[in-house]
Order: sequence, then C-alpha cells, then structure tokens
Amino acid sequence: MSASPVNGTLSFIGQSGRIYTVDVYISDVANSKVKLNANGSAGPNSDDFFRAPENVTLIDFSVASGTSDTKGLVLTDNGAVRPSCVLRYANFLNTLPKRANANVGFLAGNLIGAIQF
Repeated sequence: MSASPVNGTLSFIGQSGRIYTVDVYISDVANSKVKLNANGSAGPNSDDFFRAPENVTLIDFSVASGTSDTKGLVLTDNGAVRPSCVLRYANFLNTLPKRANANVGFLAGNLIGAIQF
C-alpha cells in the first residue's frame, strides 16, 4: 500500500484548567514517530514530542481520516512506550458525534510523544 499522511490534534487540559492544543502529523509509516507542534500546523519536520508545561491530561485526539498503512498511535512518555495508551484512528475520527474519552495523564516537564502502529 502507499502511505497516506494525515493531520490531527491532541488536546490536553492542564492542572490549572488551561487547554493545550497540539497539532500532529501522522506520516502513515509503521513504527515511526508522530510529529507534534504546539505552535501551529505539524509537518514532517516538526518535533517528536510536546513538553508538558504543567501536569496535563489528554482529553481528546481528533483525526480527519484513517490511514492506509497504520491503524493508530501508541503514546510515549519520556520516550517510553505506554502500551495501555493506544489511540485507534477509528475511535477518534473528527466526524464522530462522540469520540472515546482519552483521559491519559502526564507529569509536568515530561516529553509526550506517539508512535504509529
């Protein structure tokens, strides 16, 4: 199959109540890192992580469509895979009237990332 990159958004809520929106670029290549950008659109040259400025909880993941070669993301915390934190594209399409609740916490200063599977 041929890769079909897509963009999406991770939304976090901080302990202070502030919302952090992080754009993601999913290249559709298995075992590749997702590219993230908290300051604008994410692309192939964006960072591999988002540094949490305070304790945050992932409250939503939104993507416009699935991809050809990968089925979802597994989150990483300071580079370590969190196997219980799998986000399947089918459950987080932005066209769904009600998406799954992500509800994944991260500590202040941690590097939050994701790997495609």
